Amino acid sequence: MSLIHEVEAWEFELPGLKKLVLLAVARMAGRPSLEALVHVPRLALQCGISESAARKYLGALEADGYFTASKDGRVLRIRLALENPVWSNSR
Repeated sequence: MSLIHEVEAWEFELPGLKKLVLLAVARMAGRPSLEALVHVPRLALQCGISESAARKYLGALEADGYFTASKDGRVLRIRLALENPVWSNSR
């Protein structure tokens, strides 16, 4: 877990639930690897939203360039895109 990534994610101006999902993913991501294994039902429970809402926000965040995601069995392998300008602008 990396609170460093979460602290950076707090700086983004995003709608409430979208930001909450990004914060949860950022906290799950390892500091050196920038990767998180995300089980969508667990993420939804942590954020207090439905699984479909969690998938919707994950897709929107990926489309916005905050991270890249790939399916790894029953989980998503998410890699934060810190090299992307959306992250650079928060620093």
